[in-house]
Amino acid sequence: MEMMKWNKTDDGQYLYKEDSNKFWVAQIRAWFDDYCVTVNYIDIDTYDMEDIIEILHYYDYDDITDLESYIVAECLAEEIDDFTADFKGTYEECEKWCEEVMEEYCKEVYKVVET
Repeated sequence: MEMMKWNKTDDGQYLYKEDSNKFWVAQIRAWFDDYCVTVNYIDIDTYDMEDIIEILHYYDYDDITDLESYIVAECLAEEIDDFTADFKGTYEECEKWCEEVMEEYCKEVYKVVET
């Protein structure tokens, strides 16, 4: 999956590929009584392979040899417990924020610049 911009990859999940194993993952998460959007930088090369395999098994991926790196990044991002809520609201408000504001927000706050 070649990506040059933010792409919606799943319900409530958006991905920006910075490099072959470096991604920005934005996702809508349940948060207290509402929802939030989190944006996390995932550099797959900084993870221990045993940890990656363990996490991928949790998501029912047994053979990771041919697995696209963006799927690995999405799974790793979902396992982050210590995150910042970049936006808070209802699920629909979070989805609208992702579609209309997130790209510009990430350029300003996280310096994510399309290549």
